[in-house]
Amino acid sequence: MKRLALLSSLCFALLGASAVFAENPSFPTTAPAARPATALAPADRCFGAMKMSVLEMRNAIKDISFYTDVGSAADMPTLFHKLTLVENALRDLKTQFPTDTWIPGLGLGLAQAFLKLHVGDAAVRANDAIDWVIADYPRSSQAIFAKGLRRATSAVASGMDPVPLEPTITLRP
Repeated sequence: MKRLALLSSLCFALLGASAVFAENPSFPTTAPAARPATALAPADRCFGAMKMSVLEMRNAIKDISFYTDVGSAADMPTLFHKLTLVENALRDLKTQFPTDTWIPGLGLGLAQAFLKLHVGDAAVRANDAIDWVIADYPRSSQAIFAKGLRRATSAVASGMDPVPLEPTITLRP
């Protein structure tokens, strides 16, 4: 009996409180506005046709880069196709979260992996990735490295000695 009395008084109290909120204009009657999107992509969010997370993209680039070093020439078209799927996911990530801090590093890794493949338009895709890393993230350390990578790849293509990517350090006696 006590429970019934307590429950009924609670219901009346809530109904009375809702009437006060409805009559008082100082109380918000609508839901608060959604928070602005964060600059970083959530780790559990998936991108591209293959629905890859940021960590899956990183691991795929690392794995494909490794397999291009140890694999046979017959494996290269398959690795190229897998890398284009990673590129698709990375472009989707870049579209949805353009200021994510993972993007320059993933773009540079993608370019380096494409440069190891000598099939299809891998060199063109590598140059495209290098270009957007430099253009879209000019203050990142990856953009500085990408500029050196661009110089080195253009020097190799023109037959010149490649420019070192890192400054050489000379020790004085």
